Amino acid sequence: MNESKLKERKLKNLLRKTDDSEIASLKGTIISIIEIINDPNSNLNDLKELLQLDPPLTARVFRVANSPYYAAPRPIHEIEQAVVWIGFNALQEIVLTQKYSEILKNCRRVQGFSPETIWKHCLAVALLSKMIMRKEFGLKGNDAYAVGLLHDIGLIVEDQLQYDDFGKVMQEVVDGHQEILTAEMSVLGFDHADVGRMLAEHWNFPHEFVDVIGSHHDPTMGVADDGRIVKVLYVADFLSFEAGFGYGKGTRQDKELFAMVTDELKLEPFALSLITEAMKEEMERIEEKGVFLR
Repeated sequence: MNESKLKERKLKNLLRKTDDSEIASLKGTIISIIEIINDPNSNLNDLKELLQLDPPLTARVFRVANSPYYAAPRPIHEIEQAVVWIGFNALQEIVLTQKYSEILKNCRRVQGFSPETIWKHCLAVALLSKMIMRKEFGLKGNDAYAVGLLHDIGLIVEDQLQYDDFGKVMQEVVDGHQEILTAEMSVLGFDHADVGRMLAEHWNFPHEFVDVIGSHHDPTMGVADDGRIVKVLYVADFLSFEAGFGYGKGTRQDKELFAMVTDELKLEPFALSLITEAMKEEMERIEEKGVFLR
């Protein structure tokens, strides 16, 4: 069996494991939220219908809406109230973030990888991706936030379903022997971008999401939206590590590729520095107020 077919076989075996895991139990809600985010004609009723099917999620959303972070003048008990106070776009992000955190809470600790580190990394990338889209390209950036949050779902699958081998991967990274993609290929026979793409396809994510998740370590391969969104996510991923929101001590960054991508997007270092500072301030507020995963 050649290397390509062996890789495909291993990925399919892992995919079958995801169908029987707790990860799959969150599939329906996450897909529904992404559909709402991607549909410009979505409205409050779409969100209400989704939340009515998931009372625990609704309770968590209201807990966030009533947290000191949002400082509502009076208790929020209805989705309509939350939309008025927080905004429809922000509420969509809260719903997705809360649901996704259920997957992350099941991650185990191994060599610098933990629920806390991967959570902070994914949230930092999501915030940076959205901020870059808004400040540099004048777009809402909700889709960038969503795919930024989900981009490393392949790592989460590896941690939860192939824990021992994933530990060997992270040990190689921490010891500085191999970059994470190389270590994954050596130990597992595939990398987390492969896993993420496979799962995104299996869950019928939008084509753009599949493309970005599968190409987030090599933005030159991205084709969705002329490659802009995957390049923005690559920049956000790079900056999150630089800002201290990474995982696995010793993870190396490709500075040459980063410089090429920022040049292609016409992103100035000073502008990115300001956006990164804004992200760090937002992360501090989120952590201080205890809004999301703890």
